[in-house]
Amino acid sequence: MGCGGSKQDVAAVQQPQPIENNIKPVSEPPKPVSNGTTPNQEVKDEQEEEEEETGSDCLYISTDPGEETLEVDDSLEEYNHIKPSEEAQENHIKKATNVKFFEDWFPEYFQDTDADSESRPRTVNHIDIKVHGSDKQLTIADIDKRARETPQDKASSFKALRNYLLKDLEKQTDKDRLAVRAILVWLSIQEEGNFGSKAANKDSPEGFLSLLAKKQTMFSTFFTVLCREFGLTCVQIKGLSKAGDYQPGDAITKENSSDNWTAVYFENSWNIVHPYWVCRGLFGHRPAGWIKLEAGGKTIGKSEKGAAGVLRNAFKEYYIFPNPKEFIHTCYPIDSKWQLTKNTISLKRFEKMPYLLPTFFGMGLKLISDETCLLNTIKGECMIEMQAPLKNANQIGLWYELYLKEGTGKTDDEKRMLQKENIPKLVAMIRCGDLWQFKLSLPIEGTFKICCYGGPYKSSLARIAEFRVDCKERKKDCRILPFDPGRVGFGPGPAAASAGFFLPSHAGGLVPVNAKSTIEISFTVEKIVIERTTIRATLYTTNKDQTVLQENVSVRTSVETSTVYFDAEVPDEGEYALSINTVRQSQTTQTTQTSTAVSNGKSQQHAHVREETSNVCNYLLSTFAKSKEKLNQKLARSELQSSLESAPKHGEGLAKGIKNIENGIKKCLKQKIMSSDNQIVVAKSKLEHLRIKNEVRNAKLRRNLYVTMGTIHKIKNSSLSRICDKEIQELEEFKMELEQLQKFPQEPPSLHWAIGELANSHTLWDEINNTVKAFLTLLGEPPESLKTWNDMLNVLRPPADMPPMLSLTARIKEMETSGAPKEGVDLENVTKCLKTYSIDQVRNINVGAAVMYEWVLKNSGQKTEK
Repeated sequence: MGCGGSKQDVAAVQQPQPIENNIKPVSEPPKPVSNGTTPNQEVKDEQEEEEEETGSDCLYISTDPGEETLEVDDSLEEYNHIKPSEEAQENHIKKATNVKFFEDWFPEYFQDTDADSESRPRTVNHIDIKVHGSDKQLTIADIDKRARETPQDKASSFKALRNYLLKDLEKQTDKDRLAVRAILVWLSIQEEGNFGSKAANKDSPEGFLSLLAKKQTMFSTFFTVLCREFGLTCVQIKGLSKAGDYQPGDAITKENSSDNWTAVYFENSWNIVHPYWVCRGLFGHRPAGWIKLEAGGKTIGKSEKGAAGVLRNAFKEYYIFPNPKEFIHTCYPIDSKWQLTKNTISLKRFEKMPYLLPTFFGMGLKLISDETCLLNTIKGECMIEMQAPLKNANQIGLWYELYLKEGTGKTDDEKRMLQKENIPKLVAMIRCGDLWQFKLSLPIEGTFKICCYGGPYKSSLARIAEFRVDCKERKKDCRILPFDPGRVGFGPGPAAASAGFFLPSHAGGLVPVNAKSTIEISFTVEKIVIERTTIRATLYTTNKDQTVLQENVSVRTSVETSTVYFDAEVPDEGEYALSINTVRQSQTTQTTQTSTAVSNGKSQQHAHVREETSNVCNYLLSTFAKSKEKLNQKLARSELQSSLESAPKHGEGLAKGIKNIENGIKKCLKQKIMSSDNQIVVAKSKLEHLRIKNEVRNAKLRRNLYVTMGTIHKIKNSSLSRICDKEIQELEEFKMELEQLQKFPQEPPSLHWAIGELANSHTLWDEINNTVKAFLTLLGEPPESLKTWNDMLNVLRPPADMPPMLSLTARIKEMETSGAPKEGVDLENVTKCLKTYSIDQVRNINVGAAVMYEWVLKNSGQKTEK
C-alpha cells in the first residue's frame, strides 16, 4: 500500500462508494485541490457527512487484478547474451528518482554538479530533442501530447500504433528511452472497458485491451509485447511486492504478494519499468482494523473504517526506470539477478526492509535509524530518524499519523484510547539541522503504526514511509507532551527562516536543562524583524491543561547585533515547551449604519486592530534529556565551544577564527560525535556566517571589480543573505567605487610606473607578453629585438650609455606630442597583439600591463575598449 501522490495529484471530490471489497475502475481523472496544512483529506461517501480527515485520499499502489492467460517467452535466444548474470553489476546509466508529486519544486541537490551521480536525474523529461534534418524542436510535452491524443483507430494494429507514436524519433540518441515513455503515456490513458466488445486476442493492441477488460492478461504482458513490436528488448519479471493490503511488517508470500513487472534493455543495461504502477492508481483505499490516535498533531481516537478504494488512470513517472536500489524496497524478483544491484538481498531481508515510498527518495531523504519496517520499543520508547540533503533541509516539512491496531492491546486500554480526553500526544517530531527524529512514547502494550509524510514547506504533504511498532512493555509514567507544535515541530526549521530567524544558539529541538535554572536561547534575526515585529515567547508545562508559565520566560533584543534572546526558567523536573511567535498588527475598517437621529442615517467607519500570530519555532526543554559522554568527547566539545566564543567577527583574525572552528569540528567528529549533533550544527552555521564576512574583507583588500561582483552574487544566494544586508550594501557601494575607477583597483597609475612594474616582472604571462610587444612595436622597436621575453626586458631596461634621444621616455614623449606613430611602424602587428586578449583579461593579470594596453590603444588610433 504505497502512496504515489500529494494533494495536487489526488482527488478531494466525492467518489462512488466501493461495492464491498471490489475495486471499481473509474475513468474520470482526479481533480487537483488547493494546498492545505494536513497531509491528506478523507475520500468520503456521498451520503456521509463531511469531516476533517487525513491520509486517505492518497494514491496507493495495488496489484494487477488480471489473471494471465498468455505466456511471454523470456528465454529468447537473442536475449541470452544480454541477460544479467548471477553476479549482476551496477549499470552505468545515471539513474535517479523522477518524482513529480510536487511539480513546482525540485530538490536543490539535483542541481549540484559535484553530487553523487546516483543522486542526479537521468530522465528524458529534462531533454529537448532535436529532430535531425529539421528545425523543429520536440519536447517531452510534445511527445506526451501526441501519445495522449492518439486516434483510436491506431490501436487496430501494432504497425499503425508504432508508426504513429515513434514518428520523428527514429534517429534520436534517446530513441529507446523515448519510445518506452510514449508507449506508457498511451497505455496510461486507455480505457480498456471501451474495448470489451472487441475480439480478445494478442494480435493487435485493441485485442490486448479487450483481454485487459476481461481480466485475461496483465499490463506487464501487454507492455512487454508492445516493446517487442516496437523493436525494443524487453522481458517480464515475476516477483513479489509490498502493495494492495500490505501493512508494514506483514509476511510476504506468493499467495498474497505476487506481482509482475518488466525490464527494458538499452544503453548497455537493463532498466526497470512497472507498467501497472505507472498507469493505474488506487484512490481512497483505507485499511481497516486500526484506531487513529494522532493526525496533524491532534488527538483523534477514532476507529478506522476500511475502504477498498477506487481505481483510476494515473501516470506515475517514478516507476519508469526507478533506481534499483530504491525499487527493491517495494518489489522483490523471484530470480535474484533481476534485482540489478551488486549486493542482492534475501526474501527474509526484503520482508524487513523499511517501507519507503517514492516521495521519500524524491526528496533525497535517508533513513538513519534501523533499516527495518518493524520496530520494537525499549521500555515503551522508540526513535525513527531521517536525514535530508543539507541544501534542502530548510525547504522540507515532515509530519506523521499514529495508529493502534485493534485487538492488540488490552480491551480496557483500547477503550480508553478511543476517548479523546485520555489520549496523550505520544509522538514528538524533533529536528536538528538536516536531521528529523520521531520520538514515540507509548503508554500501553500493542501494535502501532506510524505513517510519515513529507513535502515542501507550506505545501501539502504526501506519504513517504510507514513503520510498524510493536510495544511489549509500556512506558512507565508516560508523560503528555506539554505542547502541540503542529507542522513546525520542535527545533528551528523553515518556519524560522521564513520569519527571518537565523543562526540559532540551539539547532536541536530537544534541549537538556536543569531544574531551577535558566536556559538562554538566541537567534540572529533580520533587521526588519526587530524594527517592525513583536516577538513573544510562551513556556508550557506538562499536563493536560497545558499550564502557561509566562512569568518564567522573557524576551530581550540587541539592535546593535540584530540578536533576540529568550530566557526560560525551568522550575522543576520534567518536560517543558518553549514556543516562539511573531505578532504583527493589521488594521481593518468596519462600516456601520448609525441611527437617523444621530447622524442622518450616514454610515460610519471604525478602525479595528487585529493581531496576526505566527509560530516561528518551538523547543522541548527536558530535565531528563541528559547524555553520558567520555572525557575526550567533553574536551573536544569544550575546545569547539571556546573557538566559537573567541572567534572575531571582523578584521584580520577572521581567517584564524574560521580555521580554529574548522579544527574544532574535525576533532569532535574524530571523537565520534555525530555530525547532526546540536553543537556541531550550530558551529557549521556560525562558520558559514564568518566565511561570508571573511570573503567580504578579502574582496575589499583585492580591490578587483570581478571578485567583488562574484562575492555579492555568492552572498545574495546564500541561505544567510537576509541577515547580511549590511555586508551586501557595503560591497554594492564598493562595487560602484571600482566602476568609477574604470575597473582599476585604484586611481590608474602612470605609464612610467607601469614600465617600471613590468621591467621587474619575473613571471611571464601571454597576456603581458602580447601587451608589451604591442607597446614596443608601436614605439618603433624592430621585430627581431622582441622575439623573447628577455629580449623585451632588455628594451624595458635600457643600458646606462644609451643616448637620451633613443630612450623609451623620449620616444613616448615624441609620440604623444605628434599624435601619431613613426613612419614604418607595423600597426597591423600592434593590432594583432592587442586583439589576442581583451583589456579585462590583461587587467586581471597585471595592472601595469593594463595601463600600457590602454596607452597603446589610444596612441595607435584604435578605439578604447570599456
